[in-house]
Amino acid sequence: MTEVTNESVAQAAGAAAAGAATATAIASAERFARLETKMDQMSDDMKEIKASLNGVVSLTNRWKGAGAILIVLSMLVGYFSNPIHWIMQAMSSKG
Repeated sequence: MTEVTNESVAQAAGAAAAGAATATAIASAERFARLETKMDQMSDDMKEIKASLNGVVSLTNRWKGAGAILIVLSMLVGYFSNPIHWIMQAMSSKG
């Protein structure tokens, strides 16, 4: 039978602490690897967003003021067609 001494208990405690430290280091390394993967994915996503935004900017530059003109024209059409619609509705309800 083995004798339990303070020295053997200290050695066992040291080994357990070393094992816990190793497990903690492995868990930290795994978390760091996951974080690194997520950062790579975010970098790729940012590149895609930048390319898409460049496309939108070039389209906007091509149209320049035409978008504002189209909005104003559609407002005018709506403004003038609404009274015409009311008149047509009033005429159809009388008859």
